[in-house]
Amino acid sequence: MLSYIFSNKTSIEHQPQVYIQDNACSLLNDNIFQEKWDKLYEDCEWATVFQKKEFILTWYQVNANEYSPIIVFLIQDDKLLGLLCLATKKKKKGIEKQFPLRIIGAGAYDAEYQVWISKREDSDYFISSALKILFEEFPKSNLFLRFIPDSTIVNVITESKEWNNHAVPLANHRPLMDFSLTDEQKLFKKRHLKAKYNRISRVGKIELKEITDSKEFDGVLKEVLVFLDFRQAYMFNKLPSKKEPNKPLFLKSLFEKDLLHVSVLILENEIISSIIGMKDKKWVHLAGLISYSPFYAKHSPALVHFFLLGQLMKDQGFNVFDLTPGYDAYKERISTSSDEVIELTISKNPSFKLKKSIRKLLHTSLLKFNIRPMSFKLKIKRMKYMLKNKPIKLINSINISLHKADQHNDFLLENHEFSKNSLAALLCFSDKNSDFTKWEYLQKAASYIEEGHHFYTISSNDLLEACVWFEAPSEDVEKPKILSTYFHPSIEPFKDQIISHIEVIINK
Repeated sequence: MLSYIFSNKTSIEHQPQVYIQDNACSLLNDNIFQEKWDKLYEDCEWATVFQKKEFILTWYQVNANEYSPIIVFLIQDDKLLGLLCLATKKKKKGIEKQFPLRIIGAGAYDAEYQVWISKREDSDYFISSALKILFEEFPKSNLFLRFIPDSTIVNVITESKEWNNHAVPLANHRPLMDFSLTDEQKLFKKRHLKAKYNRISRVGKIELKEITDSKEFDGVLKEVLVFLDFRQAYMFNKLPSKKEPNKPLFLKSLFEKDLLHVSVLILENEIISSIIGMKDKKWVHLAGLISYSPFYAKHSPALVHFFLLGQLMKDQGFNVFDLTPGYDAYKERISTSSDEVIELTISKNPSFKLKKSIRKLLHTSLLKFNIRPMSFKLKIKRMKYMLKNKPIKLINSINISLHKADQHNDFLLENHEFSKNSLAALLCFSDKNSDFTKWEYLQKAASYIEEGHHFYTISSNDLLEACVWFEAPSEDVEKPKILSTYFHPSIEPFKDQIISHIEVIINK
């Protein structure tokens, strides 16, 4: 079906083509096209693992029910000269070309970098003509490319008469661990990192372990995703496991294709930190997959992990550990160098461009005042969330006291399993029958955990029924003090019985 694309006829028009939906899928599965993709990838100076065939095809496959592929490519004399892999959310009626359409780089937020690939000498022509044909096909679309790793290749867009009025480029600082620098040893001599390592070493035996076995990775992934869920939930009010149910399958597929660099930090046989990076071409990219046990937060396990991991990657022959943009303070503390990457938005909708231009102005203004844009955005998000949800919770608390929820009249302790320090149980908290929000509850839980306090829970059918918090264990205190309790209205009448039972468990 696609063989005509790769004929040796010189009459092929030297213009990019756009394939969508079924045609795009057929193209992606064509063996000849894949071979040429591999060759172009190797020839492209700025290509990252996120443009690699194995990554993009896996992402398209895992997310086939949610996204439709859009492929822009240029063929000349049987050679693939340029390739831009994109995607858009699926709709019941398919892709409606004359309606506003949000087009993103393939990989969405799983891909840190979204960029076209080509040889440098072909880049200007390819992307200029690719954008032209893309917007002819989808005239009302808004195009988002998350980060472009080589800022110089964007100049042809931002400096052209055709596109500079429609493009909004936003420069972002990218911190790096660059092992090719002559002074890279500075990283391993930084006092604060060595101090963190020495401090946690006094707690017990510390070990960095790289995960290379598939079965071992499956086991680690389950624990890692709980840490990640809890951190995302209390920090950002997000639950990745529910928002991205296919993420475990996606990561397992990438692991089997040897695209992941996976390591865990182990303290006395317990995983306390994990870092999953995407690897290729002597680079490893952090890609947002970092998690740690909140029970050891005061020992800064993630920083210790980075310190040891940097040494491991250098020994393994990697040139760069890309810490990725974000303006996080910890990334600046462990980096050895930095560069600049570009977030690019293109739209022919004047109001949309104005909105993005205002966002850019705010972004740069915040940085001038040493305010992290993500932190500012998070504060605004939480303020809106509380204004929207807190009044409702206050009303609900009155209703709860007037109309108690159905009770477990046959409540028996022996029919319930008590868990100690279960993050998974905390994530099952429901604010439906509570006077405070789930975000508030998990933030308070996180602060308790980081202070060293312990908790016992009862949960069933993905619902947290009870949680009792106790002060951190101490040799000076015989009976731990109860700090806080939560009981779902359905079992609140039995709270004294539950607390007494937990106290028996503690004193055993």
